[in-house]
Amino acid sequence: MNNYVELTEIRGRSARYNPETETVDGTYGLQKIYVNARHIVYLQENTSLREEASRKQLIQGLDSSLASFSSIYLSTGTNAYKSINVIGSPTIILEKIMEAGNAR
Repeated sequence: MNNYVELTEIRGRSARYNPETETVDGTYGLQKIYVNARHIVYLQENTSLREEASRKQLIQGLDSSLASFSSIYLSTGTNAYKSINVIGSPTIILEKIMEAGNAR
């Protein structure tokens, strides 16, 4: 399992319309995941989550002013990919990937 990297995924949960604010309120949850670093096609900063976090608290206990988010795109073995959102900047995620590669 040396190619696997432990990350924290931020997942969107159900959303509902709030008639008072005339917006859709979504909630988020966290989940520990293990990603095979060999399947990562690319990663980038998730600016949408960062902007949303600057407007409201996404996760109770998560300091939105300090949090950064990345989107990771994984090869699915076909001509497609799967996208996941994780906590951490692309630089931090890349460091974790490099550490997993050096652990071999």
